[in-house]
Amino acid sequence: MNAPDIIAWSPSSNGLRLGLTRTGDGLRVLLENTGQASLSVLSHVVAGGAPHLDWFEVFVEEPGGRSRRLRFFADRDESASVTATLAPGARLSHDMALAYWAAQPVNGAEPLPPGVLPAHAEYRVDANEAGPSWHGSLVTPVLA
Repeated sequence: MNAPDIIAWSPSSNGLRLGLTRTGDGLRVLLENTGQASLSVLSHVVAGGAPHLDWFEVFVEEPGGRSRRLRFFADRDESASVTATLAPGARLSHDMALAYWAAQPVNGAEPLPPGVLPAHAEYRVDANEAGPSWHGSLVTPVLA
């Protein structure tokens, strides 16, 4: 990522914060350890093909004021959750191809309107699925 990139950061919660920035044709989410100790986080799910991002959601603001939630997973028969350990100050990131995911059944198989849409992201992990990993909810401000 280049220095001029704008990242919308959530407040830190229990040593973790969520960032959202734009890529050429989509968005990138980032998790950053803001604490003083290493932190285990749920990163993604391996399910054949592209990683599924079960714990991330993006909300885009479409023209006319409609807010649309996009999720980043699909039907699968087998999968495995991937956990990452972040050292203090370390980050992990995932790129999201919004046009691809908007067209998937989980998101209503409806294309996004053209143009750059304001968006914000959420990373949510329930305590009952986190095991020893971080759990809670982080929400970024809107990235215009």
